[in-house]
Amino acid sequence: MVVTETPTKQPTPDFVIRLRGGDVRPWSVSARNLARMLEAVQRLIDQSDWTDEPDTEQARAAAVRLIKITTGSAAYACSTPDPEPTLRLLRAIGDSIQRPEKATWTRSMLSSLEDFSSVARSQGCDMEIRKYEKGRNGEVLARIGPQTFDAVSPSAFVRGFTSLFATIERVGGATEMHCGIRLQSQPRKMVICRLSSEDLVRSLGKCIYQDVVLHGDATWFKHDMTVKTLVITGYEDPKTGSLVDMARGLYDSGGSAWDEIEDPDAFLAENRGA
Repeated sequence: MVVTETPTKQPTPDFVIRLRGGDVRPWSVSARNLARMLEAVQRLIDQSDWTDEPDTEQARAAAVRLIKITTGSAAYACSTPDPEPTLRLLRAIGDSIQRPEKATWTRSMLSSLEDFSSVARSQGCDMEIRKYEKGRNGEVLARIGPQTFDAVSPSAFVRGFTSLFATIERVGGATEMHCGIRLQSQPRKMVICRLSSEDLVRSLGKCIYQDVVLHGDATWFKHDMTVKTLVITGYEDPKTGSLVDMARGLYDSGGSAWDEIEDPDAFLAENRGA
């Protein structure tokens, strides 16, 4: 077991997450939303949303720490063991929000931004992430509102109908119909998909740990064409799938982003199960 050393004295804050507007106060912010904000920053530092494996020793050592809460406003001062890279990452999110069409949106940036926007929407406010300055407001690193993630999404994702070769690992859900799949090109991260009908839940439930060709509306990260989500509308045994139809669907859905794929042959092989 790895034990991370705890600081013997209170660290100096490095940045502040401040919620503004909507008469928000520290006591009006739910514990869930507070945890979600801090986890979003931690995920950004770790670059860890690519994997669903346990945290590494390095990730644990880089833990974000909540230092203090400012009385009278919902401002949360935080520290990290290595502040300069953290501040650069937070500033990069702010710059990318200002020029989304020119940004290189990584998975961790988008995942963190989605959580920040969700918290702002839940609390009915806007969010500022500032560099900490004692006695005054520091440099604004990023400004995020309830609709920020939706506003940048068209520049960050490619969407379209496609077919994917995948291994079924999980089917079900307490409130919504979900399916967990594993793709050859993304072996360390299970992709959680939605199912369009109860019939699919029952039939895919019989395919646990089997390989199938899934059909549906997919969302890809534009910068590397990895799959973010899939709404499954049908499936078939991989032996019966049409390579021509699949290739046409992949090209049509990818549009101009198809030209940005470094190895189209490998990408096509992944999506047809070769």
